Amino acid sequence: MKDKFTLFLLFITGGLYAQSQDTIKTIELAAINFYSYKKTSSLENIPAACSYFPATAIEKDAIDAPAKLTGITPNFYMPGYGAKLTSAIYIRGVGSRMNDPAVGLYVDNIPYMDKSMYDFDFYDLAGIEVLRGPQGALYGRNTMGGVINIYTPSPLLQQGMKFFLSYGNGNTLQANGAYSHKFGENIGVSASMSYKSSDGFFTNRFTNMPVGTLQSFGLRLRFDWKINDYWQLNYIISGENSRQNGYPYGLAGAQGKAGDNISYNDESNYARQWLVNSLYLQYKGEGYTVESATSHQYFDDAMQMDQDFRPDSLFTLEQQQRQHAFTQEVVAQSAGAEKYQWLFGAFGFYKDLHTGAPVTLKKDFFNRLIFSQIPPDAPVSLWATEDCYSSGSYKTPSFGISLFHQSTFRHFLVDNLTATAGVRVDYEKISINHATYALDFPVQGKMTVPRPPGAVIPLDYRIGVHISGKDAQSFIQFSPKFTLNYELAAGNRAYASISRGYRAGGYNFQLFSDVLQSELETLARTPKTQTIDTTIDAGLISYKPEYSWNYEAGARVVCFQNRLQAEVSLFYIDSRNQQITQFVPSGLGRMMKNAGRSQSYGAEISLKGAVNDFSATVNYGYTHATFLQYSDSVKTGNQRLPVDYRGKYIPFVPQHTLSAYAEYIFRFRHCWLERLTISARYTGLGKIYFTENNDAVQHFYGLLDASVTAGKNKFSVSLWGKNITNAAYNLFFFNGINGNSFAQQGLPLQFGVTLRLVVSG
Repeated sequence: MKDKFTLFLLFITGGLYAQSQDTIKTIELAAINFYSYKKTSSLENIPAACSYFPATAIEKDAIDAPAKLTGITPNFYMPGYGAKLTSAIYIRGVGSRMNDPAVGLYVDNIPYMDKSMYDFDFYDLAGIEVLRGPQGALYGRNTMGGVINIYTPSPLLQQGMKFFLSYGNGNTLQANGAYSHKFGENIGVSASMSYKSSDGFFTNRFTNMPVGTLQSFGLRLRFDWKINDYWQLNYIISGENSRQNGYPYGLAGAQGKAGDNISYNDESNYARQWLVNSLYLQYKGEGYTVESATSHQYFDDAMQMDQDFRPDSLFTLEQQQRQHAFTQEVVAQSAGAEKYQWLFGAFGFYKDLHTGAPVTLKKDFFNRLIFSQIPPDAPVSLWATEDCYSSGSYKTPSFGISLFHQSTFRHFLVDNLTATAGVRVDYEKISINHATYALDFPVQGKMTVPRPPGAVIPLDYRIGVHISGKDAQSFIQFSPKFTLNYELAAGNRAYASISRGYRAGGYNFQLFSDVLQSELETLARTPKTQTIDTTIDAGLISYKPEYSWNYEAGARVVCFQNRLQAEVSLFYIDSRNQQITQFVPSGLGRMMKNAGRSQSYGAEISLKGAVNDFSATVNYGYTHATFLQYSDSVKTGNQRLPVDYRGKYIPFVPQHTLSAYAEYIFRFRHCWLERLTISARYTGLGKIYFTENNDAVQHFYGLLDASVTAGKNKFSVSLWGKNITNAAYNLFFFNGINGNSFAQQGLPLQFGVTLRLVVSG
């Protein structure tokens, strides 16, 4: 903590000195708009539900991670599931807790290919936009719920230095810095850095150590070159290194309510590092543009987890991932305001993912859960004297290519009506080469034999299982989109759209541990030394793509001389072949399964208003997401019984998201203080069901945040508080083995101070 206070004081001293040397005119970044090159119209006129956050809003709303978009974006929900690994995002009831995402993430027009990279620190951003609803026609795979586009500032448009430092309870420190410079009129470079650390807000009672600690460091370098009037080049390299002592899961009480009873004995942590290189080229011709976006993405991580989350020594799980991914996209589109506008594009990717998943089944696991089931009067009794170490290696390379097109007809049939038709064809292939094994596991016991009467034979044998195999699957997806957009007046519009989205298929790594355990149980009850080689049906470990149709209508209205903006949308989503996360039969992990069909419908509304120095925003989303078809089986005693979840709510989807924000700025003349800003935000979420049977629920809850900011020129100091009422709520709930249920509490009251300084030039 002492080192953090030293850094805090150094920042203040250096920042005040830099402010005293600032005699250069400031350039306001907020006036610059950043849009994806796949849009053929301005952001205000696209026929889709979209939330846009410029740099000023990112600062005001303290959006320093994707999860901070929760609530302030209607029907957007990204909970924290204990570590950056599980970056689950839900939009309009569509989402994914594991494997491939259902929401796409693009940074400077580069798609991040793995969900394990989604939860990263935001710093020095120019803008964020969230497109809600399927975006398959232009963005392709894994965008059933929508797309998050993140943009970083160009050094050709912004120069100077920026500093940010925040410190709060929990020994939480965040420090960001950015520098950009322009050489002449056509070449610019920038460098940005971020550091975060926290001691967390929970304690493991067994070890008396903090849970939820974090330390991360991020770096981004950008080079922009306007070669001539026709060519432009951008090169960006960015990366992050993070360490977490995560997974604050405690025993849950009635109806899933969590206490602070976090207590487990084995290490549970997560470490990750990733690096992305991207190159963007643009050519502006007469009436058209051609753009190319190329990337190489690398990440590796390591997770350790106490799977029983109790002081019991039952079993632990490790997972290591290492991936190289390459993407290439080329887009050509018309330029100008012609009645007919066109766009053609091609996209390709290759992803090479290696996953290791060692599982340790400890001796108590066999003695307490397996061998204890042998009746006391049986002639055989067994026990384990050592832990069983199993290892798994899974190689899953995949590649895909796609072609897409969009045509836009302005003044279609009648004036002010714009019709857009788009289509995308994707081909994708994924393979798996797997090997899972546990060798030389010793089993001891005794066997009572009839002759001579009462004689006992000691047992001491070793068993082993080796599972290996290969498989591949490929599929072709067709994703159309049709929209009508009617311009009522300047800035006002109404639209309707039909679109199709899909989510890629894949393989379940987690199922192998379950099969391995089952084979070991069978061999353990056969008292002889043996090792078997076996395979597994590819149909059990694979799952197919999921797809959906989305129907949407909405409107945008601007009135009172642009002082009030209102957006409203209605949607209906029909999902088929839905991918559902389930526990494997043994409870040793989770797997993905195509469970059937679901529907999601709802509404969204956003209001923004400003009068002089007072401004306010309200965002509300309603989602009703239920299963239409979903049959499964649950383990009851020693048998599995069928269960039908038809009509049940889809887990992990909040029915309501609400955000209300108000801000007032007091301005002063001829004073050491230039402005004083007082702001408050209320964020509400719920109901959220955690199980398919809807027997564990988090009811609607609200969080109150507030801040007071004093500013002079480009220097400001903020005092802030989060969850001021210290509301208690659950982020996560699950049923573990041995009849235990666990829950993760949300963060408690947080408070602190933030310093900001901008030196422009």
